[in-house]
Amino acid sequence: MKKSKKIVAIALSGTMILSSVLVASADGTTSTGTSAGHVDKEVLTVTLPSDGTTIFNYTVDPEKLIKDAGTFKDGTPVVGNTDGVYFTNAGTPATYSSTSDAATFAGLNSVDVDVTVTATVTAGTKDITLVADDTALAAAKTPALLLKMKVGTDEKAITSSGATAKATITGKPNNFEVKAKTDGSGFEYKVKSDATGWDSKTLTLSGKVNNVDVTDDMTVPSIALVWSVAKHVAVAPTLSTTTADYEIGSEDDLELTLANVANITKVELGETEVAAANYELSSDKNTLTIKKEALAGVTEAGKVNLKITATSAEVTTGTELTCEVTFAKTDVAPSIEQQSYIMSSGNNVEITLDYGVGELAATGIKEITFVANGETKTCATSNYSVSNNALTFLGTYTSAMISNNVTNRTFTVVFNDKDGTSVEVTLKTQ
Repeated sequence: MKKSKKIVAIALSGTMILSSVLVASADGTTSTGTSAGHVDKEVLTVTLPSDGTTIFNYTVDPEKLIKDAGTFKDGTPVVGNTDGVYFTNAGTPATYSSTSDAATFAGLNSVDVDVTVTATVTAGTKDITLVADDTALAAAKTPALLLKMKVGTDEKAITSSGATAKATITGKPNNFEVKAKTDGSGFEYKVKSDATGWDSKTLTLSGKVNNVDVTDDMTVPSIALVWSVAKHVAVAPTLSTTTADYEIGSEDDLELTLANVANITKVELGETEVAAANYELSSDKNTLTIKKEALAGVTEAGKVNLKITATSAEVTTGTELTCEVTFAKTDVAPSIEQQSYIMSSGNNVEITLDYGVGELAATGIKEITFVANGETKTCATSNYSVSNNALTFLGTYTSAMISNNVTNRTFTVVFNDKDGTSVEVTLKTQ
């Protein structure tokens, strides 16, 4: 009994202590907080070219007078070039070449940014003609200039309609750090004192002219170059059209034009996945060919969605591109395009068949007849064979005809279509 009382006493004591703690917590306190604030970590800073007014000035010389003279008009010595275009290159003394010095876009950015340069042409009535490529330059019979603008690795010819080129400056987030502001008002995202390895891109112009005579009053186009900087947007695959047409039963493939494609991971026609063997991406990644074998499964006229899952160099998760294909069904009767053939003893004669399309189509040949001695006869099936879209008169049959002095015979080929279409073909010796 004493032990039991002790246990009860301990339990009661514990209850009293717990009660005491609960009562004490009722006094409480107030908790207050503050926000550390926000810091924008997307820094797009790029140092733009400070002098773009002179390095892109140029002289053209289609007659190669500068090369022959070894000087400019004012007597300034110059080493001539075969391109016939001269930009001033920095140095002491200055040198001259068909490529300008580079204007630099120097990155101080934490995220990737795109530098876009647009060239706008102001042309005069007597200007040398701007051409788009070397082929056009070689073909030109009057003075012509091939002027190219290169931003990073993106090179474009400047034509009368201008040009646009773009390059991406890689962001360097490791060159930045978060620091408390000296006035204690918050935080800022600052360039580290030991930041290195910044990315940059350059802009250059280059040119060449054809070698033809010019008039004394020929002028040269003025080119305005405007650049802009913006946060880089990942380039995803694109499809040039959202609709296409296809004739049911056609022997043609379906070609679609793409852009920014690295790989095709899946193609679906309606609810059916197209086998990889039945589509092909061109080597330049710009054309997707859906083979006729994949399209043959659609037998009824209507619209079917063609879904293409593609990746780009930057968007690797897969982008779904959709093209609505309209399948048209035209009923066409069977036919034979070529109706006269040369036969020789012992050699097969192969004739291409067109079984037609749709409700009027045939699936084969019902019979072949010919007229001999005024009587219509049926050609024995042992004298010919039919395979796929070809009718072949066997060499043994041509030998037999020629041996029997048959040098010209007209056959009536009767197809097994619902209308029993018949076409005449003639076999004759030379």
